[in-house]
Amino acid sequence: MKNLIVSVLLLLTPVLLYSQVDTLWTANVFSDNTRPIEIKTKADSLVADLSSASSYLIKDSRFILKQYYPGSVVTSSFGGASSEQSRVLWDGIDISSMASGVLDLSLVPASMLSSSALYDGINGGAIAPMGSVGALNLTATIPKGRGTSTLFSASSIGDRGFFGHSWGTIGTVRYQSSLRSTTGTNNYPYTIGNLSGRLSGNSFNDLTYLQSFQGKLSKWNWQSNLWYTQ
Repeated sequence: MKNLIVSVLLLLTPVLLYSQVDTLWTANVFSDNTRPIEIKTKADSLVADLSSASSYLIKDSRFILKQYYPGSVVTSSFGGASSEQSRVLWDGIDISSMASGVLDLSLVPASMLSSSALYDGINGGAIAPMGSVGALNLTATIPKGRGTSTLFSASSIGDRGFFGHSWGTIGTVRYQSSLRSTTGTNNYPYTIGNLSGRLSGNSFNDLTYLQSFQGKLSKWNWQSNLWYTQ
């Protein structure tokens, strides 16, 4: 009997030593307020530098952005009830369409966004006294230091894009240049069950160019911005 017990213990020893151990980890999630704080990674910073405002904001479920097909006007709602109650500002000046309240955010460089760019309307949280109107305040802030970023993009429906962003210093003048060009055919094959064919939509192309200068003359600070879209 004693030998049997010893034999069983010897057989169980490797099982106990090399058996798998499963550990369940649980996490407690705390929230200081209902407005999340975004921490950009290197990839997010690259997207912000080279992409459009619409493609950067559309990943956030707090914002309502609609684009019915590639190349169409992107309408938006920032806490207001409709796009007519959402304004787009340039350093505080309203640049939205006076007819519809819409500005195509696909033509706006994402580098013009900042962490304090969004003013929610009452329906969206009301962090600023904007009444029921939400707003997006754009500004061409020049990054610190110097650098260059380029990106080529392509999609399965014929979209092609080129993005370039550079910034630095010439003498005492800070500058930045941003160029974004996209084109698409909206022509691609499709298969739905036993049906197959080719979908032909509206082709498009757009060009956005932003040039900013910032300097100091005697005791005066000055800044100049050129923003061209087509």
